[in-house]
Amino acid sequence: MSHSLPSIPASSPFQPEQLSTLNQVIPQLGRDQIIWLEGFLSGIRNQANQAAQEAVVTKPLELTILFGSESGNAEGLADSMAQATKSAGWTSRVLSMGEIDAQRLQGVDNLLVLVSTWGEGDPPENALDFYNQFMGADAPKLEGTRFSV
Repeated sequence: MSHSLPSIPASSPFQPEQLSTLNQVIPQLGRDQIIWLEGFLSGIRNQANQAAQEAVVTKPLELTILFGSESGNAEGLADSMAQATKSAGWTSRVLSMGEIDAQRLQGVDNLLVLVSTWGEGDPPENALDFYNQFMGADAPKLEGTRFSV
């Protein structure tokens, strides 16, 4: 049952031997065989997609919550966010800006920064050193980090 089906172009992702075989077999397929093959290939694609989705889902969701607080409000909010994200399946760690070197943020995938101001909009006392590091010439590069402030 030879059909006038187009040949698979050489620009396709197949190796030359595969391309030759496919271009020999496909024109010989009947309508029902083509429909069956479409369904079969669709099933393979769906299995591959499902495996890829499962791989993403099984990767632990990690969030670093960084806070700077003068009176404790941002710290309390950070703790509340850690609880909320835990119930959504995230592993969260809460860190004070006063207890972390800004360079340690490199390689963090997900970052939430909660910081209050005081006085005339100044950073809180426990965030001053971190703020100066982060705003300085040697600030960490957070390429690829998803963040919210």
